Amino acid sequence: GHNGAGKSTLFGVTLGLLHLSGGDILVDGVSVRRDARRARANVGSVLAPAFYEYLSGRDNLRLLASYSERRVAAAEIDAVVALVGLGERIDDRVGRYSHGMRRRLALAQALLPRPELLLLDEWEAGLDPEGVIEMRELVVRLNRDHGMTVVMSSHQPAAMHGMGERLAILREGRLVFLGAWTELEDGAPTFV
Repeated sequence: GHNGAGKSTLFGVTLGLLHLSGGDILVDGVSVRRDARRARANVGSVLAPAFYEYLSGRDNLRLLASYSERRVAAAEIDAVVALVGLGERIDDRVGRYSHGMRRRLALAQALLPRPELLLLDEWEAGLDPEGVIEMRELVVRLNRDHGMTVVMSSHQPAAMHGMGERLAILREGRLVFLGAWTELEDGAPTFV
């Protein structure tokens, strides 16, 4: 959807950053309204990542992991760092990271709780074309190799094409399309 369509708001409500004014959101069948803690237990997210510039990437991850209810081992940090491709630079100060490296660090942070659902808001923002391709490949691997459900938002339809099985289009806070890419491409979308 366009800017202001409600994509970030949907993620914010799912994560408890914003309050529901009506309705409900179910995460794996668990109501965010009734049992928010349980609903969010298996959710990782990248919304508006911010890090301590003077700390290394590793120290940022350690600090952020310490806020988790689940103890995160050093080996788990090493594993997600390798997965996102930051291995050679993880001990550098974040202040020296490029935008793409910061996005990778944010993804590593989101993966530390071992989520079943990963929310990526405006995932391609600020990435160069090579970075977009690398992130696309990583997201596909997360789904294919780790069974993770990944929900991504964008206002760039071309960046999303072929990224998943289903597409949802929001307009002014309302769901106007939900279906397979092929339905949209065939010119016969199912509007709800």
